[in-house]
Amino acid sequence: MNILMLIWNFWPLPEGGAEKQCRLIARSLNARGISCTIITARVKNNLPEFELIENTPVYRFGKNIETLLRIRDEVSRLLVKPFFQETQDNLLNKINFWIGAPLIITTRRIFIKDILQKSKKWKKNNIVHVFESSWIPGFGDWLSELIGAKTLCRCASWPAWQNLPYDVPWRKTLEKRRLKPFYAVMNSEAKNNLIENGIEKTKCFLVPNGVEIPAGIADVKQNSNVLYIGNFSQGSEWKGFDILIQAWARVVHKVPNAHLVMVGSGDFTPWKRMAKLLGCDGNITWAGETRDPGSSYSQCGIFVLPSRVEGMSNALLEAQSWGLACVVSDIPGNTAVVENNKNGIVFSNEDESELTESIVMLLKNPEMRLKLGKEARREMEKRFALPIVTEKWIQVYKAILQK
Repeated sequence: MNILMLIWNFWPLPEGGAEKQCRLIARSLNARGISCTIITARVKNNLPEFELIENTPVYRFGKNIETLLRIRDEVSRLLVKPFFQETQDNLLNKINFWIGAPLIITTRRIFIKDILQKSKKWKKNNIVHVFESSWIPGFGDWLSELIGAKTLCRCASWPAWQNLPYDVPWRKTLEKRRLKPFYAVMNSEAKNNLIENGIEKTKCFLVPNGVEIPAGIADVKQNSNVLYIGNFSQGSEWKGFDILIQAWARVVHKVPNAHLVMVGSGDFTPWKRMAKLLGCDGNITWAGETRDPGSSYSQCGIFVLPSRVEGMSNALLEAQSWGLACVVSDIPGNTAVVENNKNGIVFSNEDESELTESIVMLLKNPEMRLKLGKEARREMEKRFALPIVTEKWIQVYKAILQK
């Protein structure tokens, strides 16, 4: 069995959830004797066109993609941010989208054409496993048709099915083609959403994210720091930073020595400014991006995830594998992992008062942190450990090849 994995970004670039799962699964499958190859975009010119990463061959395609992306960023810096820097982040993102769309279309055309020109190289592969759920599944189907493979898309977004944006080349063609692949989703709500939008029920599989279980656990009784890990560039409409900062100001009023650690790539300046206005910035460490999240988990006792949109958060799985007591919003991607008062606390999405009370309760109750954290760790070992999830992927591959 040979698996061709298709993803836009890949290591050593900063990892989001899709990139991390692609790397972990490829490494785990290779250890099981299943051949994996990764094809990705060459978004940095200093990255080689080919290299082995954790024994997995990685090919990068798309000449001049980095140059085009830099032009887009420079246009945004000169024409957008000086005039709209005080506006809400979602409006700023929309303005940036429309200004940058022509350049993004060009980068994606380059990527697609470069891979298709070398399609004969991939004919030994049985399955094209796509790790994104927007336009790339449609391209994956196009590639699979040329090499005689089948396409499987790992879908981790919510809603699982979203209309393709206008920065996608050959948008109508790829829109139709992405109805054809098989799909693997994180939870039953996402599966139902795909079926409602035209994906055949027999083409949908349930496979959660996998997590590497650390050897140790955090000392959650002694550590009361609250941790957030996520991508700031996704904005509040995805990650709920506004709800978190507003709730944190209330937490600090009730527990003056409370401390929040904010970890992640992207620009957190608007949220730091908001925290200063609310008087709680002194109780927050803005740690930025890290390549060693384990050190963050091990030094905290509570993890918070107020997301409005989430497939299945890698950071949440990692936090639970470290035995942290987790507070999460009640969206499907979170409730697929956390059961309220069993292995974490679930609060009503958008309810900053409920989020505040949940955090304060855990800050004042180290025994409850320990109880929830221990159960969280057990759930990770039982349901989400990487070897268990790898076996699920293997069974899905086999099922697809028999159809």
